[in-house]
Amino acid sequence: MVDEREKPRSRFAERSHYLAALLDSLEDQISVIDRDGVIHYTNLAWDLFAEQNGMPKGYNWLGVNYMGACNGEAEPSAVAAVEGILRVIRHQQDKFYLEYPCHSPDTQRWFMMRVAPVPGLDAEFFSVAHINITERKLLELEVANLSLHDPLTGLANRRLFNSFLHNEWRRSMREQTPLSLIMLDLDNFKACNDHLGHQVGDGSLQLVGHLLQSFCQRPADLPCRFGGDEFALILGNTDRDAAQRIGEEIRQAINDLDIVMADNIQLSASIGIATYTAEHPLEGEVALLAAADAALYSAKGAGKNRSHCANC
Repeated sequence: MVDEREKPRSRFAERSHYLAALLDSLEDQISVIDRDGVIHYTNLAWDLFAEQNGMPKGYNWLGVNYMGACNGEAEPSAVAAVEGILRVIRHQQDKFYLEYPCHSPDTQRWFMMRVAPVPGLDAEFFSVAHINITERKLLELEVANLSLHDPLTGLANRRLFNSFLHNEWRRSMREQTPLSLIMLDLDNFKACNDHLGHQVGDGSLQLVGHLLQSFCQRPADLPCRFGGDEFALILGNTDRDAAQRIGEEIRQAINDLDIVMADNIQLSASIGIATYTAEHPLEGEVALLAAADAALYSAKGAGKNRSHCANC
């Protein structure tokens, strides 16, 4: 016969065992800390993740100061984590959330840290959970990439172009370095679509996009599909002579693609080039764009398949 006094203790033990099993079944890494940051509980996912990331197998986390461990890290996210935990402990905010990267040499991973009080206990305890959000972050990055790049060629779109040009213009002003812009329009592209079909036309645009990418190997360079058959290249810290040489090399490389349409018409490019230097100042990036655009239409008006430089 079970002593009546033992029943509450037995039910409590059963409940504790049930809750521990429940927490161990979760994929989220969960620990419980006190007001001083000392760990009183970790679930199985927490222990396994620690083991997979260099901690000894069976490491006992109980009694370890979580905030002290974070303070030993140089990462900004570790500093932000400690600050957030302290705000929750001091009742300055109800909950704390922090997204942070946790990459390895082979894998990209992101986690969401969540800190909240544990209700219904005699003493104050706080749960610290780390939730794997890698799938969501990869999807967000893919969406962000699609919003900034042309889906056909993979080049930057107009939105990214505008932002990049603005930043390069500011850098050029600050460091007094030259900034060049090349505008490019494919000649006879409509005839390519009309006589060879849109599939060949799209393939031609992809070839041109790949070619332009090969001319932009520095962080200060950006190839862009402006729309239709028009492209642009931002060339940071590039003077006029270098930009003219690159423009001519691009024009010749497009000729070398040897895309021939009906009536022996070959796909070619007209190119406009403009450069900002301290000796040839412009009002702003809009003026640089307008100068390159004017040079482009001058090249087309002069017979196509040539490059013109603004103020040359």
